[in-house]
Order: sequence, then structure tokens, then C-alpha cells
Amino acid sequence: MHRSQWFQNMIRAGILICCLAFAGAAFAQYETQSVTLTGWVSCMTCLQPNTCRMQTRSSCVAWWVNQGSAYALVVGTRNYRLLGADKELAKFAGDTVTITGDAFRSAVNNVTSIEGVKVKEK
Repeated sequence: MHRSQWFQNMIRAGILICCLAFAGAAFAQYETQSVTLTGWVSCMTCLQPNTCRMQTRSSCVAWWVNQGSAYALVVGTRNYRLLGADKELAKFAGDTVTITGDAFRSAVNNVTSIEGVKVKEK
């Protein structure tokens, strides 16, 4: 085998290895983890600046969700898109809640429980 053939075979083998590695990553299962988070129920639109002027938090969330926006949970400076349990979330729009569900990236899928949290008045 000449050096040029050997070199070409090595390049082909390297390309094949790279393709297999990328294919494996594309089909890998993403892990979800069960989480419990406490924050207030908002919507993805209300998180944008200047969208809820002159409205209460709950009426703004209810209006935007009615327009097609998804619910979100605001925990400090983090936001989680909430998927599932829309009827239950509607009862808590704008309120502080504790939510349990499966977290994946910045979303909570399969919301399994929602509990209202009493906020102490100052």
C-alpha cells in the first residue's frame, strides 16, 4: 500500500468515525428529571417588557393565554415554560404556586401537581 492510499484510507476512517459520533448524538435520549419549583404563574408573552401595562398580573396572564401564549413559571430570574395542566394553571394565573413535574431544558413537561402558596403580607 502506498503512502497516499494509506493517507486516504485514514481520512475516510476519520470521516466515518465523526459521522457515527454525530449520528449517535442525534438519536440520544434526553434525560428529564422530576423537579419541584416555587414561583408565580405567568405566560411567555407577559415576560416580554411593556406587555402588561395598566393590567393586573392575573388579568394579563389570562388574556395572553387566551390569545395562545403558553404558561410560564417565574422563579427568581429564571423562567420555565409550563406544559400540561392548563385548566389548573388558569386558576392560579398571577399567583405564587409550587409545581411538580418533569424538567427538560427550560420547560416543565407533564405538570403533575400544583399547590397555591400563601404569601405573607408585609
